[in-house]
Amino acid sequence: MSDTPIKAINHITFAVRDLDASITFYHRVLGFKLMAAWRHGAYLRTADIWLVLMCSAEREGPIKELVTGSFKASSIAHADTHVAFLVSGEDFGALCERIVDSGAPTRHEQTTLGPVLFFGDPDGHKLEFHVGSMTERVRAMRHSNYDGMIHYGDAQEDEDAQEDKDNTLLE
Repeated sequence: MSDTPIKAINHITFAVRDLDASITFYHRVLGFKLMAAWRHGAYLRTADIWLVLMCSAEREGPIKELVTGSFKASSIAHADTHVAFLVSGEDFGALCERIVDSGAPTRHEQTTLGPVLFFGDPDGHKLEFHVGSMTERVRAMRHSNYDGMIHYGDAQEDEDAQEDKDNTLLE
């Protein structure tokens, strides 16, 4: 495992009740660039920040699979809200082992782009180890017709520029 296995914050996800209002706020008020949107979510970017909005109005609460530890928040807003750390595929396994050995609550997922690990810190903050960038995710979703996803404006140019930055971080 490398000396600095966490390369950067990969993305921040906020659970939202009203997706349209949240897109308007982050896009029009705060100036985030809208990269893609679908029925229950959106990807936005500003500078090097990848922001994910996930509509949680139909959800009952936090991830129920994480029954141990601190994932007991009662608010719907905590269901998908988390910070994801960018890690290399080479470091992913060793980092997961460290988290499991620590006794933190965990949930593994296999996404279309590879594995992710959700875990809790001692104060109940939901965190994630994420292999892969927004560029890779959007490109994969572009070809899968993900839940009515729409791609906006010059997203391809932004994806290409961001891919160069992401690759530099993972070197």
